[in-house]
This record gives sequence, structure tokens and C-alpha cells, in this order.
Amino acid sequence: MNPNLLIATPAYGCQIHTDYFASMTALLRGGMRSGINVDFLHIGNNSLVQKARNSMISYFHEHKEYTHIIWIDADMGVPNDCIPKMLRRDVDVIGVPVPLKGYNPDGSPVLNIGEILDITEDGLAETTHVGNAVLMFNRKAVDALIEISEPYEDHPSYSRGETTGDKAWDVFFVGVMEDGIYRPEDYSTCYKLRKLGFKIHLDMTIPVKHNGMHGFQTTPEILNKYIPKQDNLIRLVTGGR
Repeated sequence: MNPNLLIATPAYGCQIHTDYFASMTALLRGGMRSGINVDFLHIGNNSLVQKARNSMISYFHEHKEYTHIIWIDADMGVPNDCIPKMLRRDVDVIGVPVPLKGYNPDGSPVLNIGEILDITEDGLAETTHVGNAVLMFNRKAVDALIEISEPYEDHPSYSRGETTGDKAWDVFFVGVMEDGIYRPEDYSTCYKLRKLGFKIHLDMTIPVKHNGMHGFQTTPEILNKYIPKQDNLIRLVTGGR
């Protein structure tokens, strides 16, 4: 059976990045050529992201024709072969390491992944958790999450385009888990999946782009490069040191 994929994107303020748009149009064309059916679900006027994700995963659960749901955030750019490669891994849960909007002290990017527990020669890793920015669940994983989640009424007007329905399950949780650790909604979901016996996989061969504002910062060393080399001016910048 060919994969029937639902791409779920919470889009705060109904906005998507041009890299996201280009990635999705390329995926749609490629999916049609390779026999992968692709549908999109966006929620654009719900500022509470975990509630938007609840509505989307509940929509997927109710529509049994879909085999996989993949979360791709609205500020992401992914290569054309990203989703086909993830599907070919044939695992229940798989994500892609995404650089967060910051850097480590050594200048390297901060990735949205946990501890690497194992990795194969072809780049398939097992981890403790991964963020939702590029993350795929198959039907088995979603149904297992729904089974342990509380249902609630969900007003259908939160979506733009496709109506999500009036029933949802509280899958995504933000807060302190039973082990005493505070987790955002993506990491807490990985925690639940691991307790259910699922492995959290990463494809370490897929590069992606995460768009956002960069925090630029000046330092005395940087400022000194723009100031004439006079002792009194240098002391002003360095505090007399």
C-alpha cells in the first residue's frame, strides 16, 4: 500500500515562510511522481501550539485513510527527498535534527534532540527525544498515544481550510512529568511514546533550515575594531582595563 501522508503545520498568525512553501510544493510534485499521496492540514488562528497539535493529531486519528502524520513547522525548509527518506526508514517514530535559534558557546548550533542512544552506519539513530519541527508518526504510534489521552470538545473553527472536527484528545502536554522533569509538548510526547515501548528515531543524513531572527551582540573586542586606536577611547570601551 502506498503511503498516505498528512502534513500538519501549526502556522501562528496564518503565516508560513517562503522556504516552507517551496519545500511543500516540491514535495507535492515529487510525491505525485513517486506514488505518495500528500494532504495538508494547517491551523492558523490558535496561539496555543499544543492545542493546535492536539486538533491535528485528533483529525489524523479520526481519518483512517492516512498512514502517517508528519509535523513540519511553518518556518522550516526541508530538502526534496526528506519525507521519502523518512518513510523508507520504515519505523514508527522518526524525526530530523533541527537547529534551534541559538548557538552553543563554541559556536556550534543547538539541536532539538536528546541523547543519542544508538546509531547505524547509514545514519539512523535512536534518541531520547526530538522536537516537533520535523517529526513523523505512523498510524500505530498515533493510535497508541490517543489510547492513553483524555478526550475533550474542540471547536472546529480553529482550523483554516479543512475542518478538524469537534472532538480531540489531549496528547501534547507542557509541564512537569512524573519523573520530575519539565518538558515542552514535543519532548513530553516522546517520553510518553518511550513508556509505551516505542523507539524515537532520527535520520542524521537530512539537513534542514530553520528560519528566524538572529540575536546579534556586540562585545568590547568587536567595538574596539571600529574605534581609533587612542588610549582614552580604548579605556572607555574596556572600562579602563
